[in-house]
Amino acid sequence: MTNKCYAVNTSEIVPEIEIDNGIFAQVIIPKDEHGMGMHKVRMLPNAKYKPHTHPIPHYLIVTRGSGWTTYNDNEDKIILSSGALIYIAEDVVHQVGAGEDDMEILVISHNSPELEDPSRMVFQKK
Repeated sequence: MTNKCYAVNTSEIVPEIEIDNGIFAQVIIPKDEHGMGMHKVRMLPNAKYKPHTHPIPHYLIVTRGSGWTTYNDNEDKIILSSGALIYIAEDVVHQVGAGEDDMEILVISHNSPELEDPSRMVFQKK
């Protein structure tokens, strides 16, 4: 097993892309040879994802602001604030939304499809 330490040079970080209305994502650490990677999500005030799933489990770490996440068909809601750590298993329907201020989240995952890959996020039909 190879041990690695990452030092991220912010001048080398790729620009953020708009994922949805008021939601932006940016790769912070590209997937390494073991499949680990990290990206940042920035959500404008009151922005929210539509309910969706991912094909892989992932961790969310709130680094700024506050908001919420729901799961189990919106039956369970967790209020998020800076410092919160959330684990979301693969194929779990969930939704994430920002509060009255911008919210930033670090997303850590293993073997996640690229940000532009439509298979990364499957939106639920109403």
